Amino acid sequence: MDRDNSKTILLVEDDATSVIYEKKILEKHGFNVITAANGETAIETIDNTPGINLILMDVILGPGMNGPEAAKQILKKHDIPLIFLSHHTESQMVRKTEGITSYGYIVKNSGDMALIASIKMAFELYESNRLLSDTFKYSINGLCIHKMLYDEKGNPFDCEYLKVNKAYETHTGLASHLVIGQTIRDIYPDGEADEVINLYIDALSTGEAIQKEIYFVPTQRWFELSIFPTKKDEFTIAIQNITDRKQTEEALRESKALYASLVNSLPQNLYRIDLDGRITFVNRSLIESMGVPETELLGKTAYDFPPPDLAQKYRRDDQEIIVSGQPLRLIEENIDPATGKRIFVDVLKIPIFADDGRIVGIQGVFEDVTDRKQAEMALQKSEEKYRTLFERVADAIFMYDPDTFEILEANEATSKRYGYDHAELIGMSCLTFSA
Repeated sequence: MDRDNSKTILLVEDDATSVIYEKKILEKHGFNVITAANGETAIETIDNTPGINLILMDVILGPGMNGPEAAKQILKKHDIPLIFLSHHTESQMVRKTEGITSYGYIVKNSGDMALIASIKMAFELYESNRLLSDTFKYSINGLCIHKMLYDEKGNPFDCEYLKVNKAYETHTGLASHLVIGQTIRDIYPDGEADEVINLYIDALSTGEAIQKEIYFVPTQRWFELSIFPTKKDEFTIAIQNITDRKQTEEALRESKALYASLVNSLPQNLYRIDLDGRITFVNRSLIESMGVPETELLGKTAYDFPPPDLAQKYRRDDQEIIVSGQPLRLIEENIDPATGKRIFVDVLKIPIFADDGRIVGIQGVFEDVTDRKQAEMALQKSEEKYRTLFERVADAIFMYDPDTFEILEANEATSKRYGYDHAELIGMSCLTFSA
């Protein structure tokens, strides 16, 4: 026995001989069989008997309700696969079953294998449809089935809403009970949706799936649309509200533009490198100071620029920052490769962190401070000369605050002359000496 053997079939048949024959075939293949002689009994049986897996429905049931009428009433309340049975193959008889969700039309006396094969196929098709239905219902993407509508000249002009899922309501803000049976132009009558309708027309006319991001003015939202033609006039829309993502992207673009504007206005040289030391960004000042196009700097490392011993030092500094996660500030004394002169460079390197806290690169800012450094060195040298002269002169010399007359500094000769050591003199009133 196969996996369908435990399933129960409701056989709706008014001919007693056919019931015996068909029931015997079904039970032979392991199915449980319940019978009903007319449409009214079939409806009552389905309503009151749980566990029925499939209905075999005779089209003509004699007096009273016929098979298609009974099928319509059953399928209004129950989701169950149904197969029609009939001796008739005339198109007029087959048309009676059209518009009813069925899983086949079997001609009676076609043989055991034809009947069983049709039943098995119906079960497989039903499971496939149920999976498709569950996918539609529970998808996190908004899904909508549309039907294209045409004017009297046969030109497409509007789209009817046939079915939407819960996610569609969430993404669009449109409740299903307000759109099902309505058209796009019913909801947006002033031409606001013309762009969307034209997009749908293009998809149907080409028969190809279309994906596009659009800004829908009536709702002031961004959507990502995937349009899939399915039947002649029907198509499915997969829709996602990407407004938050678009706003984030715009904010990021603005942030990047602001950052670029700020760093390009800096007089200092600024660059960024990745963990491999490759340059990922340079500001305008650095480009101008290097005298080469930006494209010749991006992707390069310190080893691409002389001298090599400095490149090794830079990489050691970078590794220290990567390991410690701390900024590095120093003034470096280098040789300018262009002039051969000694220069001083003020350098600040800081780690670049990703959102998860990982270090993903280093940003460096540096400037030539040779003039400042030389001025500081000259001042220091001058102060040293003054200090030497101040200490060696034989006369008593001291400096004091003109407001408080407190001594600020005094040389050794002052200590000897007045008999105070240096520490005692500092802070003493110089009026003491005049007294």
